[in-house]
Amino acid sequence: MRIKVLDITRSGVKARGSGLLAIFFVFLIIATGCQSSSAESAPVTVEATQPPPTATPIPPTTVPEPSPTFAEEAVPEVITIPFADPDTAKDITLLSRWLKVYYPVDTSAPYPAIFMLPGWSYPPSQYKRVVEAFRARGYAVVLVNYRTKSRAEEAFDYPGGNDIHCALAWVVAEGRTYDLDMDRWVVFGHTYGGMMAMMMALEDEAVWADALTGCSYPQPARGAVKGVVTYDALMGMPDGALQTHVGSFAQLWNVSPVELSGMMETLNETQPFLWHKPDMLNENTYKLAQQLPLYWIHHPDALRYAPPFLFIYDDSVGRSDWSAETDAMMKHLESVGLDATAHFIEGATAGDLISSEADVAALVVEITDAFIREFFQ
Repeated sequence: MRIKVLDITRSGVKARGSGLLAIFFVFLIIATGCQSSSAESAPVTVEATQPPPTATPIPPTTVPEPSPTFAEEAVPEVITIPFADPDTAKDITLLSRWLKVYYPVDTSAPYPAIFMLPGWSYPPSQYKRVVEAFRARGYAVVLVNYRTKSRAEEAFDYPGGNDIHCALAWVVAEGRTYDLDMDRWVVFGHTYGGMMAMMMALEDEAVWADALTGCSYPQPARGAVKGVVTYDALMGMPDGALQTHVGSFAQLWNVSPVELSGMMETLNETQPFLWHKPDMLNENTYKLAQQLPLYWIHHPDALRYAPPFLFIYDDSVGRSDWSAETDAMMKHLESVGLDATAHFIEGATAGDLISSEADVAALVVEITDAFIREFFQ
């Protein structure tokens, strides 16, 4: 059998008759075809020549714990302080000298403050309406309970004044600690408390030093009182309320009514700007003069230290003529150039400030608020 082999040359194809060569070409063709078929049907596996990457450990997801939340400490509505007995272990309600600090609502500290002095015949518990009216307008109220019965051994050593001085010294020393704005605070006095409010704003260092004997707080600097507001104040006029209340003042100052009447007569005959002059008055009359606002209003230091005054009053007439007292005091203040404003409320009485049947408390607070905003804001 002869196998025909194609010989591919440049000149064409021609047949050759060599058997071995033909067999060689047959096997070569078969081998090549098998290899080509295997390459198309089987995938080629390539072994990796580099080591596999090292796995990086992933830390577990940590959920941070929420920061602890602290509830804001609620501002107390009222705190009671035994200002004259700071180290006492007694029940505060059994003490005769304490003050209560009432805080306003929905207002940021520090709070403008009212240092409130009740009249001598009105207990602090009766001032709830006026206290609440001040709180509603953003004021803290320091309401003072003080003694009015005389325990003095000497004439004119009035204990009510000593108590009030100590309470005011507490405010000046501790007020900022209790969130009181000591740049915006006034002394508010009702009837006799109004007279005392004027006194404490004007008295000199010597009177304060004597009044604070036994008190635990330092003496306030003169000018510490930023303003004075009164409602139906007993101004201590020798020809006015001092005469109509001679018995009460005589008991308070530990002198006889007859002696007090004689001293008032001397003061009426002497111009107030001469009361502080040496040898113008005898010893007891001079002591009496120092218990009256007129002495301090006409004192040479008055213009330097006196705060602005607001007198709120009505036209009721009983044992006191509030209009006459206020008009007389306004004339004295104007004569020495002190800043004073009078505001009249028609048809009211002194007791209406604490009455549940009148709206005088809200009106007085509104007038006081406007006064404070004008002078201190």
